[in-house]
Amino acid sequence: MVSFNSKAYATTVTILYWLLKQLLLELGGLPSLLIMDLLCSHRTKPVKKLLKKNDVTLSLVPAGCTGIVQPVDISFNRPFKNMLKKEIDKEFEGADNNIDLDDITGSSAVGEMRVMMIRCVGVAWERFCQEKREVIIRSFRCIGASLPIDGSFDGEISIKGLPTTPHNDCSEGLEDPRSTHCGQQYSELR
Repeated sequence: MVSFNSKAYATTVTILYWLLKQLLLELGGLPSLLIMDLLCSHRTKPVKKLLKKNDVTLSLVPAGCTGIVQPVDISFNRPFKNMLKKEIDKEFEGADNNIDLDDITGSSAVGEMRVMMIRCVGVAWERFCQEKREVIIRSFRCIGASLPIDGSFDGEISIKGLPTTPHNDCSEGLEDPRSTHCGQQYSELR
């Protein structure tokens, strides 16, 4: 599914459309947690009402904290973007060899580029989920987003800037503790 408005902004309408046509269908009515940043369209009354009605708890990441507690930012943005770049390169290699990015103008060409980019994101994400599944799971566990709420696994929480305990010290046993991201060496994430 590809949906965007003429300015490519995530408006309340596009967020509601995504929730109704994709996310809520995937969740299948199960109680869920949705972590989003403070973009205005993420926190409007219609969005909050729809999420509450569907037993989805909205967790808004405070400004300035995205790089600390949002799983995508702490663990897998770079390796995912590397996979995405490879997919985009493949797309251009398979296209007309006379494509010049400077020649892409007009709403039709821009729309085609958006659809191509979204297709590449989908392919890259599918591949990333297969190849880096454990990285994704670990990143959610490290920030506590997928741990039981009873506190029984709080020792796994490892958030940049917070003191570590013997149970959540991500640097233990690693060659260079400065290169850790939620219990993994950075080189593992590439």
